[in-house]
Parts: sequence; C-alpha cells; structure tokens
Amino acid sequence: MGRAVRLLLLSLMVGVLGTSLATAQSDSSVNEPEAKATKTAKPTKTRTPTPTKTPKPTKTRTPTPTKTPKPTKTRTPTPTKTPKTKTPTPTRTATQTATRTATPTATATAATGGLPVAAWVTDSSQRVLSFASGASGNADPATIISGSNTGFETPDQLVLDSTGKIYVANFVGAAAPGVIGDGSVTIYAADSNGNMAPVAVIAGADTGLKNPSGVALDASGNIYVANSGGGSTETGSVTVYPAGSNGDVSPSATIAGTIADHDDGLAVPSAIAVGPDGKIYVANSDGGPSGVGSITVYAAGANGDVSPIAAITGDVLGDNNAGLSGPQSIAVDSSGTIYVANESVIGGGTKGSVTIYPAGSNGNVTPSATIAGDNTFVDIPSGVAVDAHGNIYVSNPENDLTDFPAGVITVFAPGSNGNVAPIATVGGDTSELNLPIGIAIKPQ
Repeated sequence: MGRAVRLLLLSLMVGVLGTSLATAQSDSSVNEPEAKATKTAKPTKTRTPTPTKTPKPTKTRTPTPTKTPKPTKTRTPTPTKTPKTKTPTPTRTATQTATRTATPTATATAATGGLPVAAWVTDSSQRVLSFASGASGNADPATIISGSNTGFETPDQLVLDSTGKIYVANFVGAAAPGVIGDGSVTIYAADSNGNMAPVAVIAGADTGLKNPSGVALDASGNIYVANSGGGSTETGSVTVYPAGSNGDVSPSATIAGTIADHDDGLAVPSAIAVGPDGKIYVANSDGGPSGVGSITVYAAGANGDVSPIAAITGDVLGDNNAGLSGPQSIAVDSSGTIYVANESVIGGGTKGSVTIYPAGSNGNVTPSATIAGDNTFVDIPSGVAVDAHGNIYVSNPENDLTDFPAGVITVFAPGSNGNVAPIATVGGDTSELNLPIGIAIKPQ
C-alpha cells in the first residue's frame, strides 16, 4: 500500500501535468501548420498491489484517474521503468474517488493509552504531521508541515536528528517545469509547522538520487538514502552525504551494482537504517530468491559494488522462514535488534506484519517475534520505529475499523508478539491522518 499510494499520487501529478501540456499544444497549433508529436516517456516503475487484497476506496482528497489497480503486488524493476518525462493522453478524464468506508466485520477495540513519545509521520496528502507525547485516539496533530513552500514531492520515509531537524525522502521531484525529477531529500528546522520552506534540499544530477524511498542518519549526522532506482542495473542504490549537505552535491559513498558484477544484493530498496555500530541495513521490497523481499546489511563505510555482510531472506526453494513479504520500512534499536514492516503476509492473509529479528541475524532465519492479526490493527504497514524503551511504533495506511478509515498509528509494548492489541492508537477525523506512510521519533 505504501508504494501503491505513492504511485497513485504520482499518476495524479503526471495526469495534471499531461492535461496542461495538451492545452499548450492545442494553442500552439493555431500558429503552426503541424505540431510536433509529443515524445512518449518510458513507462513508470510500477509497484502493483498485494495479491488478493482489493484496495479500499481512499478518503476523498483530489480527483484521480479511473485506473484500476492490478491484481498483484510484484514489483519487478527494469532499467526502463523510471522516466524523466512523461506525457499522458490529453483526453484522459478524472473522476471523484469514492469516500472510503470501513469494513463492518472488524471487532477489535482501539487502545486508550497515549503515545509514549512524540511521533512524526508522512502521509498521502503531501504532508508531515506530528503528534505529542500522550496523544491518543482521535487527537489533534501538534504540527502539520504542508503547502507549496515545503518542496514535498510524494514524501515517503523520514527521520529526525537529535536536535529535532526533520529529513524527508521525496520519491519524485520537479527538476524543471514540465519535467519529473529523480527525487530529493528535504530538511526542515526543528518544530517546523505550516507552509515552511526546507532549510536544505539535496537534489540534482550530481547527487545520484533516483526515486529515494528511505533516509537515515548515523551518529555523526551523515545522511544515508535508499534509492528505489539507480545503479548500472537500475535495481537500486544507497547514496551517502556528509552532515550538513545541501544542493546538488555528490555523494561521499555509493553502494550500487554494475552490469558486469552485480554483488550488492539491492532489489528496489524501500527503506534504510543505520545501526549503533555504523552498519547499514536496507529493506529491499523485491529482494530474495523468490522476490518477496530481503534485508541486506553492509559494513560501516561500505562503498561501491560491495556484497552484504549479512542478508535476511528466504531460500532458493521458496521456503520463507524469515516471514518477509514486501518490506516497506526498517528500524534498528541500540542493541542491534531489527524491526521490519511488511505490507503483506505470505500464506496468512494480506494485512501485513511487523517481523523482529535478533542482532546479527543472517539467512533464512525465523523472526524472534511477529506482530500480526486483527487485534493489532496492523494493516499494510508502511513505517516502523522504535524508542529507547523498546516501544514499537507502526504507521498503517489502511484499517478496517470505523474509527480509523484513513489509517492509524499503532504502538506496541516492548516484547510484543503475535495477535496482540496495541498499547496506544492515534487516528480519526480530528487527527487529520490521510493514509500515513513513514513514521519517526526523535532520538532519545
């Protein structure tokens, strides 16, 4: 869902752009005998939805094209799938999206506890919302960063530094009028609120960014970005920038494979985290022998076409003891424990899960804990974070409960496992959540 939502918005943005271009071409035909044909862009990298899960109608926002999601969620990247420009059919018309309705069969009861610490989320309305410590249920957001000055372009995962600065990975970015860019990282001052411009923007041809989905920081403030595209094979890359970077800056390190020697293990990276020892953890939404996802781990300071020092994944026979299925987000705590948000559950329904692995995990390992089931409210989770006490924060773009028709933040106690109820939930009309994607907390 995290990718489906993002691509739906990208389709909207491109559709609007196409209509504008079509109008301009029509006007110019009065003075020119024959208009040049618009160059057709290569098809956009498509990340189709999870099998058997029919997306619910989204909360009314903006008109979207009447495009029906494909029945599967296999996201197989190719070098030709991420265009720089795209010209949609000028005659395409949009229809109003139906108001999202809740499934009446949900029986779980929402938690009444509050957030242990403040949390920040990106959502599908091109915003970053924060909720104060103690927020519960249908709570008002403490801040909302939103508007034309923000530079948001399909915001995905986010991270905060120890001073409260907010770093956001934007999956696309306007490189020039009429041209869809390769993405950006926008950085905002602590406690930003309203239509705030970023204090720094990493974007441009020299940055090596290619549809960034995830962003992380190390103890020195270096900025790590997981790019869904990039590298010679277009299967993804990791780019690293020095602390304080701004503008069209070259990365200080790049992990990416080459056509001749593709050892990096990257396969459409969706998120990234840096452990307390500097190791780099990447969630790959299409990784592993069967393409259901993988977690690849790289040594601190890794650069080039390097092999991971560890990889959590199923085996070549399709046995998936690891429980990964379209991983969308990853977090690592101070002890090296790994937390992964999976947008679906293989062989066990389609609502997704949070799988947890001990420090040093490698291979087709069984999780030490799996949070999934109706009582959890976990539903196609797109973001996961963990605080200093071990509380687990999850952003869920969907939920079957009437109270949370546009998604919910769920928090689980340390050591949670199985079909357990959260200790806190935030969602509802007053919360203004609209399909939350990434989630982050301030380092403690």
